[in-house]
Amino acid sequence: MSDGTTTTLEPTTTTTEFVTTTTGGGNPQNYDITFNLDTAPTAGIASLQFSVGYATANGAFEGSGVDVVCTWGTGFFAVIPNDQDKVCSGGLTTLCTDDSMCSGKGTCTVEAPADLRKLTVGVIALANFKAPKFVGKCTFNGISSDPPVAGDFTVTLEDPAPGVATVGVVVTPQ
Repeated sequence: MSDGTTTTLEPTTTTTEFVTTTTGGGNPQNYDITFNLDTAPTAGIASLQFSVGYATANGAFEGSGVDVVCTWGTGFFAVIPNDQDKVCSGGLTTLCTDDSMCSGKGTCTVEAPADLRKLTVGVIALANFKAPKFVGKCTFNGISSDPPVAGDFTVTLEDPAPGVATVGVVVTPQ
């Protein structure tokens, strides 16, 4: 039976070198976020650029900027990632990866609001590659009590044009 009292639990805060995540509890857990080229034209494509919003995922990619921790597929000439998960301290809306991007708006030290965080990936190949193709996987620092799911990662295709190809997401615990 209840005695009529209500107990309110305060959220806990977990801090890593790159991100502060507010959670309702749980243990830190890393996940592989895998990106696959699911569909593409029959002739294949020679380049791929997409961004991944992760506003609803509880956590962040390990690393920041071009130092995001990822492993890339084979057969690519170049892969350029950029995880933007910080904002300038003087405006809190300008995404950054280092202080030079803040242009007098403070320093690049503040955790970005969830709705601004995104990972951008650019892939260039010397010859066309076809679907299905493993593009890469990145480490995501999450929480075991609220694990990320594929739907937490919104992929926006920039090159080739949306509708020409699709990139899928698979989430697995490490």
